Amino acid sequence: MRRAACIRPGGVDGRRLCDGRIDRVGGGGGVDHMFAAMMVRAAGLDPTSLVYKPFSSGADVLAALAAGQLSAAVSGYGEFKDAIAAGTVRALGISSKRASYGIASLTEQGVKVELANWRGVFAGAALSEPQAVPLRDAVQRATLHASWKDALARNSWQSAWATGREFREAIELDESLARVMVHLLHLKAA
Repeated sequence: MRRAACIRPGGVDGRRLCDGRIDRVGGGGGVDHMFAAMMVRAAGLDPTSLVYKPFSSGADVLAALAAGQLSAAVSGYGEFKDAIAAGTVRALGISSKRASYGIASLTEQGVKVELANWRGVFAGAALSEPQAVPLRDAVQRATLHASWKDALARNSWQSAWATGREFREAIELDESLARVMVHLLHLKAA
């Protein structure tokens, strides 16, 4: 899932997202907060200067944008696609390396940030490899099912099946990035 940075039409110029002139950014928290901070840091600014407001849903984020409570918002493209199509928000950029969904990537626009969001299926460490094989096979078969393909299309998701070493390395990279961003933002566990 790609992150999309959006603002209200007629609001602020897209360049303001990373030059310190956007004063209130909102999203779902977690990866959205980290991505917003990454954009601020890529612009050479202090990520702790970011005023970030977490929301419990994309609908709440869009309502806050419409009410002028936020200067910008970060969320998955699927959360904003209808509002983008309706012209109630304007997409500034997307977090992939290259343009997606007709939206230029931030990297292509000179803001060197990239972040994907993913979901995984996990089991306890006590599960043996012979026990894991049929479970992994079942999950992989599910990704071939029409209902999964429909969910991909409906939510503007992209399938990225990974297992074994490739999956472990992706998790390790994401955990390292998360640790750095949590440290830079001075976040603490609740």
